[in-house]
Amino acid sequence: MAKIVGYYRNVPGGTGVNGVTMSWKKKVDDSVVATDATAADAYGDNGEFSFAVDGSPGPSYITGTSGSETKVRDSRETGYAGTWFPAEHPYYDYAVGDGVMNGIDNSCAVDAPGGMNIRVATGQILNKGHLYRCTAATTVAITAADATHPRIDRVVCRLTRIGETQEGKLELAVVAGTPAASPSAPAATQSSATWEITLATVAVAAGAASITNGNITDAREYCFVYPLTTTGDMLYRDANGKPTRLAVGTSSQVLMGGTVPTWGTVPTSALDAELQAIAGLTSAANKVPYFTGSGTAAVADFTAAGRALVDDADAAAQRTTLGLGSMATQNSSSISVTNATVSNSLVTETLASNSDATLGTSGGNKHTIWGQTTRDGSVPTVTMDAGAGTGASGSFSTSCDEEMRFNFTTGTGTSNGTFCSIFFGQTRLDSAFNVQITPEDSNGADLVYNAGLYAARVSSNEFELKTRNAPTASMSGSLYISVRGRA
Repeated sequence: MAKIVGYYRNVPGGTGVNGVTMSWKKKVDDSVVATDATAADAYGDNGEFSFAVDGSPGPSYITGTSGSETKVRDSRETGYAGTWFPAEHPYYDYAVGDGVMNGIDNSCAVDAPGGMNIRVATGQILNKGHLYRCTAATTVAITAADATHPRIDRVVCRLTRIGETQEGKLELAVVAGTPAASPSAPAATQSSATWEITLATVAVAAGAASITNGNITDAREYCFVYPLTTTGDMLYRDANGKPTRLAVGTSSQVLMGGTVPTWGTVPTSALDAELQAIAGLTSAANKVPYFTGSGTAAVADFTAAGRALVDDADAAAQRTTLGLGSMATQNSSSISVTNATVSNSLVTETLASNSDATLGTSGGNKHTIWGQTTRDGSVPTVTMDAGAGTGASGSFSTSCDEEMRFNFTTGTGTSNGTFCSIFFGQTRLDSAFNVQITPEDSNGADLVYNAGLYAARVSSNEFELKTRNAPTASMSGSLYISVRGRA
């Protein structure tokens, strides 16, 4: 809100003239901003006019005519048409604040110059948009002390607010307190008519004849003043309510809390234990941190191969990375492999002619089985062993349940008709075990009857596959072997 107050007076004599229509116009196009008729003011002076509008119209002038005389006042003239009273200042003050402007001159500090007086030093005070400038130290009298009781007075900067008879008046004053055995300072008046800003309180002892600095308590409040001088400076309110500059910090510093903020470095002890554990590690290529306990950490190898597996989206992608075939997803009770199948305890393998292979699994009642195809002119063996390797000793449990189907292609055999030995390691297979050896052709037919093949026991742990007559041609089929305990 902008407000202009002025007077239309005759020349010579300066007599105010009432009833003159005054027009406030824009210079850019002579359009009328506002009009007002002159009239007597609150003091009885004639010829007063006033305007109040939101904002400012920019370059403008005020004109009025009385009889043959026309008066014009231009906005570029000093003292243009009276004083501007910004009614919106209270709203602006919410951002700027009321109080002493810190750091200007002596910041209106209060002291005791002697006698029953206080003195306000030079400085500036902002009170609801009105500036009080104290260009020289100002002495204000303290009223006489009470003879019986002490009291506490309040030193203030007092504003008479817009709309009052003395609107715009700013003065330094002392508000006397009420004498009492335990006195308290009177409250500062802050109303629509009067607004007081406290500078200090003064303890007036009973019967005192003078005031000392020891009787004065600083109570200044401070408004916002721009004290920042360097890019990155910060402003904070100190313990006395002063807006105070905090110079910009240096690289890697952080703002530390407290009554007075400062720049500093966060100590390691202030960090979370887990963060400290990570921070204490030494990083290196192909390493990854991990926790070894509460508040402890270490690094582990994280190779390119490991990263390639970890970044896979799902198990199927991971099997591809590992190079696993379809066997990795088969049911454990029935697995198909190249040239062989495993179903429960039955192992079936097809071996190329004149080759060796290892079949089966180890552990529990499952035992390692080795097989070898027949070779022309020799007696190869098929070994089922209870141990962990070829030729190792071991014992079959009486609860064992072992099966093997060995696919073979014979040579012409030996002169005595033996073309295959079945050797059960170094284990004695006595009457506690039921051993069954059955030769079958490719169609599953019993070769004992069709080709004269039979299994003959030659020792406690060895059988031979024989023919009644030496074979004259190669023969293909499978040899079914089972060992079951008679528990």
